[in-house]
Amino acid sequence: MKNLLAVLLSIIITLFPFLGFNNNNNPTAPQVNVTEEAAKAIILEHAGLEASEITRYRIELERERTIYIYEIEFDSGKYEYDYEVNAETGKIIKAEKEFKD
Repeated sequence: MKNLLAVLLSIIITLFPFLGFNNNNNPTAPQVNVTEEAAKAIILEHAGLEASEITRYRIELERERTIYIYEIEFDSGKYEYDYEVNAETGKIIKAEKEFKD
């Protein structure tokens, strides 16, 4: 009986680190590698505009599923622009251009 208890105890002690008890609740948390300024530069280049040509600029960092994205909206002339940029890679996920109402 003592041998069985010793064997079970050594198995538990050996396996304890592998049971998943850790303080990291999200080991694959997405990263934000692209700054707001860099995201702005990316979308301005894509739109073919200069910063001085835009108004009503709004940028917000949002988490969607497993990635962080920048949601960016602005106006220029008679158009409204709506962009989503991957905050980890800088890739444009969505780009829309519409006439203002």
